[in-house]
Amino acid sequence: LVARKPLPSSNGYLLSIKVDDPRLVLTPSRSHYLLNQCPCGFNEYWKPTINKRAQDPQDVLVLFFFHLKFNPRMISTLQPLLPMPLAFAVKSRTERMHRAYRRLFANPESFDPPLDFAWAWSVVNSRCVYVNLRLWGGNNNENIAIIPFFDFFNHSPDVSVGIEVTDGVLKVKTDSSYQIGEQVFINYGKHDNLFLLCEYGFCIPGGKNPCDVIYPTFGNLLSISGSTQKLNLVLSALQLPSIYLTMEGPSYYLILILFTLFTSDETIPPLGVLYSLDEDDRSPSVQHGLRLLLNHLLEETEKALESVTALDYYHAFIGLLSILFLSRRVLLKSTI
Repeated sequence: LVARKPLPSSNGYLLSIKVDDPRLVLTPSRSHYLLNQCPCGFNEYWKPTINKRAQDPQDVLVLFFFHLKFNPRMISTLQPLLPMPLAFAVKSRTERMHRAYRRLFANPESFDPPLDFAWAWSVVNSRCVYVNLRLWGGNNNENIAIIPFFDFFNHSPDVSVGIEVTDGVLKVKTDSSYQIGEQVFINYGKHDNLFLLCEYGFCIPGGKNPCDVIYPTFGNLLSISGSTQKLNLVLSALQLPSIYLTMEGPSYYLILILFTLFTSDETIPPLGVLYSLDEDDRSPSVQHGLRLLLNHLLEETEKALESVTALDYYHAFIGLLSILFLSRRVLLKSTI
């Protein structure tokens, strides 16, 4: 969407929609009602639309099922090339869609959802927004809706927006300002590139996503430490909530792990000693471990990028993976 006049207007809102208009705010209960009101044969009625839609979807799940059905050789070639976090993310979302398919169809004809279901599920999953509609429903599942105008707004991590519902009107408010002719953005949330790729089908290129993050795996840490026993001990002792790397450096718990793995002692330091470390600690053991980890992750990223770009296939998904790996490389090099 492009601004036709300076925004936001005097009331501070980008968009105002009446929530009782089913054409503009489509909730699950309204969808169920409208389907039950339709006297037509559903498949025959929608068949022309389905056959004419673009066959190059961006959503990761649609891409996966599209190629599983029509190009299994590509997907079988691609899967081993993906770093573990990406492979796990795609697998978990695929399993989530399988569960939804089995819940909806008690006795499905096939274990694998058909392409049309994958497309429909992905549209809902990537386009629904949570809106506080307590006057029209109770729990969170009833507070989701498809709002068509939201599809026109692209994501920017640099803007701030909010949604509020007052007096039956849904309003989108922003603190950002736009001049005539400028593209208007909303913020989908503080999401890293892997999340954006799996949920929305795009990445922010060039290291320009301030929310981007890399989560080292157990295998990554083991490859630089060489001691399964010591790594298992520190992970069980600290009971870590999350370890990650951002443009600003390693997370606090990653610092504790690196300190423990690369101190000269064979035993784990007392927890009191570990938790006395500062989050900016760059002692020799931490620096050494961090350098090894960054180089290992960079090598893993370069290998994945080279392998994916060398594939004898052209598809939007390949381009998205390349953007993801290039952004990951920027993040790692900025931290070294």
